[in-house]
This record gives sequence, structure tokens and C-alpha cells, in this order.
Amino acid sequence: MPRESLGASSVGLLMLTCAISAAAAMLAAMGHLAGAFGFAAAAALLLLWAARSVTGHWSALAVLFVGFFALYGLSGPLNVIAGAPLADIFAFPYRTTDYLQQQSLATLGLALGFSAFSLRSAVRAPQHTDATAGCASPANAPDALGIPFSTALLCLGLASAFEIVTFLRVGGLPALALGKAVYQSRASDLSMSLPSIELASFGFGLAAMWFAENSSRQDRIDRLRRAGLILLFALPVLGVALALGRRGPLFGWALVWIVGRSIYKPFRTIPPRLVLAAVALVTASGVLFAGRATLAFGVATGDWAPFLNTVTDAPRVIEAINPAGSEFGATFGNFSEYAMRANESPRLGDTYVAGLSTLIPQVLYPGQKPRTITYEFRDTFFPTEAARGAIASTGFSSIMEAYMNFRDAGVVLVYVVVGVVLLLTEQLRVAGPYSALFYLQLIPITQVFHRSELSLPLGVACLSLFLVLVVRGAALVLALLTAGTSLSPRGGLHA
Repeated sequence: MPRESLGASSVGLLMLTCAISAAAAMLAAMGHLAGAFGFAAAAALLLLWAARSVTGHWSALAVLFVGFFALYGLSGPLNVIAGAPLADIFAFPYRTTDYLQQQSLATLGLALGFSAFSLRSAVRAPQHTDATAGCASPANAPDALGIPFSTALLCLGLASAFEIVTFLRVGGLPALALGKAVYQSRASDLSMSLPSIELASFGFGLAAMWFAENSSRQDRIDRLRRAGLILLFALPVLGVALALGRRGPLFGWALVWIVGRSIYKPFRTIPPRLVLAAVALVTASGVLFAGRATLAFGVATGDWAPFLNTVTDAPRVIEAINPAGSEFGATFGNFSEYAMRANESPRLGDTYVAGLSTLIPQVLYPGQKPRTITYEFRDTFFPTEAARGAIASTGFSSIMEAYMNFRDAGVVLVYVVVGVVLLLTEQLRVAGPYSALFYLQLIPITQVFHRSELSLPLGVACLSLFLVLVVRGAALVLALLTAGTSLSPRGGLHA
């Protein structure tokens, strides 16, 4: 990609973000709650606009990351300032100013990371005039590389097959009727668990890229037929996720599809249909969250009365749509609980080291793996959650992990690194079709990063890279076995 200087507007936005976030951190340290929140919210919005300015479009991974960063980081404090409590499991009084100080320092770190990387390397996607121009040209698109539409269906079919196997191993419908916590805990206890969620994301990404490349050559009937095939092959894995109310995977798949469909023509403005899609997703997510305790029961038993009573209860649905009442508020709630009750010295990186052990297969790891910080935190501060299931918890917080390891300075430094990595991965989008496919698989990380320890997004990235390499290798072998193939200058294979 050609180098270009960072525009004056982007530099100005990032410097202004740094100044306002630093002011927010100081106000929070002095105990000024309203002022700290106002400055923190302004800094987050400026950072979002700066991410769009630096990358050149709204569908960038960095933009999505900052959007979720603001949503996870500020919805909880806003709820408290408005006079509404968090979930009952979090103790009152909340350490709101302490949290806003760290949130603001994280914003400062991201802005500094964006500035450091952008000043030395261009990340802006090139301007294109049609959907077939861009980083991965038609000649280098998945189908031209020997990855036909059927490969996407194969991935979705395998994901569904894996989900069916897991469904049967955990106990089938009776286990499903017990709800998300029990079902997922039983699945996590299985030996040789199957990556159905990640493989489904991979299949949706392949299908989205295929549609982006070939939509101009399809009529409406063909598009509808292929969309129907996608839903058919993905039905089991989609069905189980819906029945359990697993909003994370469902939302991640939706994002992969939306960004994948625009991979050759990113959203440089926000189209009305995207706003409508976002509103529909948020509304459906709220309904799903409100009724997920009874949805699985309805699927398993055929008794839909409890679910219908729940989702037709307007106040309950509205409360469920409020992000602070769900896992979005848990980021703040977890930090508040830690700041209030923890009495420990900085861990100096040991949670990151312990988390890295989860990336090593158990057969290759000498001895017992250390317990990850998410479950150590749960067992220390929320022991009742462990009784709900092996993986039941209030989640975690990336800001809290940085803070418990290195305190204030560590939050800034960790998020400087995150900002640099975000813009580095943005270049994957324009590096070729397989890099773009890997880029799509990183999209769900923009959501889960903020409510988890570092090892979880790293694990997703490693598995996604492995899947991309497998498909890339299969395409190479297939092309070499096909008469008349030749290596392209960019590493692709063309007949």
C-alpha cells in the first residue's frame, strides 16, 4: 500500500481526543462524576470519528472496536448517573469515578496508539468507484482462487454438524431446556470440543465475500436461492444459538456478513439501511435477552407460554434493550467490585502469561494449566456464579486486567499497543483476498475484547488464522492438481 501523510483533520482529532481524555481522567481522580463522564463520553465520540478519519470508512475493524469500547465502557456509568442500578449481583455503592478514570486512560492510550502508527504508515483504504475494485480485485477474489460458493456451504454444514454432535453429547433437548448456563457448561466439559461457532463465522465470511464479488453478475432469483442455501446449511448452528439466546455469536455473525458484503466497497458514509439494520439488531437482541431464559424451554418442550409472556412484557423488553442491564454493564460492574474489595499488589503481567497457556493444547502442555483470571476472579468475587455452571460468570474486563497488572500507567500502555495493533490489522483488508478473509474473522473480537481477558480474543485470532491457512492450502493443492494452473504474481492461483 502506498504511504501517505496523515491528514491534518485526523491529527487534530487525535490530539483533541488525547487532551479531553486526559482531562476526564483528572476530573475522575478529583471525584467530579458528572464532569468526568461528560469529558469521557466526548473523548470516546471523538476517538470514533478519528478512527473513521484515519481508516477512511465506517466498516473498519478499528471503528467497530472503538464503537464497542464506548458502548461497553460508558453504558454502565451512564445508567448509574441516571439513577438506575446495575444488575443485583454488583454491590453498591459503585466505584464510578475510579472506573471512569481508567476508561479515560484507555481512551488516551488508544488515541496515542492510533497517532503513533498513523504518523509512520498509511492505513486509509484507497478510493474506488465500483464494488469490484479495491484491495482484493475480482481476479483475486475467493471464487477466482478456487474457493467456490460451495466451500462456504461446506464450512456452514460442518459447523452445523459439529453443533449437532455437541447437542447430542450434552444431552439433547433436556439439556437445552435447562438454559444457556447449563448447556454451555456441559459443552465446555466435553473432551475434544468442536469449534462450531468459529467455523460458522468462517462460512459466513466466505459467503459474504462471494456475494460481494459476484452480486453484480447475479439476478434476484439466484441471490435468493443462494441465501436460502446459506440459511439451510447453517440452520442447526443458528437454531441452537437462537434457542440459547447466545447474542454474542449471533451479533458477531451479523457483523461478519455486513462487513464482508462491503469488503470491496467499504461504507464511507453511513447508509440509512445500515442504521435500520443496527436498530433491528439492537431490538432483536433485547427481545432475545429478555426471553432467553424461557426460549430454550419453549424449543425443548413445545410450551411457548412463558416465552410469549416474557417478550410481550414491554417494560421488561425495554429494560433488556438497555445495554447497561446486560453484559455491557458488566465491564463497569466487575471493575467496581474489584476496586472495592480487592487488596492486592500489581500482578505485573502474570494474568497475561497464564492466559497464554490456554493457547497451548493440553497434550503439549507440561502439567496442569494455570486457572485463567476470568474464573479466578469469579470464584473470588462471585462464588455463587460457579454454582450455575462451570463457565457461568459475570465476564471480565480488559481495562480491569490491564489495571490489576500495571495500574494506571499500564492501562495507557496496554491500550497504546491495542491501538497500534488495530491499525496494523486494518492493512489486512487491502493485502489480498485471504488476508481480507482473516480480517473478517477478527470482526467478532471487536465486541468480545472489552468483556474478556486477553487470552480469549487471542484464541479466536489463532483459530481463525489456522482456518484461513487450511483453506489457502486446500486451494493451492486443488489448483496444482487442476490442469493449466499457474502462479499469479500476488501469490494467487489462476486457471
